[in-house]
Amino acid sequence: MGILQRYRRQPRQHVAAFAITIYCLNYVGLRLLRTVVMNTTMEPAKNIDEYFALQPPKTRVALEKLRQIILSIAPDAEEVISYAMPAFKYHGMLVGFAAWKNHVGFYPWNSRTVEAFKEELKTYSTSKSAIQFLLHS
Repeated sequence: MGILQRYRRQPRQHVAAFAITIYCLNYVGLRLLRTVVMNTTMEPAKNIDEYFALQPPKTRVALEKLRQIILSIAPDAEEVISYAMPAFKYHGMLVGFAAWKNHVGFYPWNSRTVEAFKEELKTYSTSKSAIQFLLHS
């Protein structure tokens, strides 16, 4: 039984968060990312494009790909900045992500997501509601 079939009785927001999480893990593992440096002395970005503009060029490409993955799975999701990072809303908060110095944080905004996929996520650093994709040097 597929991952999404296990959760098909869940609300659409929950299933979309699962789908985005697994798709991102499968596609990205964020191999494209090299180095990210957060500029903490500047004003926070007002939208996702501004956030991306603050990142190094190679990081921008990878973050844009992540954005496209999310929008391909949840095309009606609204792009927002929440907690000073890119996020998507779809019937409530769906997912967020942020570039850090040594990793990219992916935040499903549903604490059950990380627990439900703990087996698939065992090679990643996780917390209750976050997944860290380490950056390659």
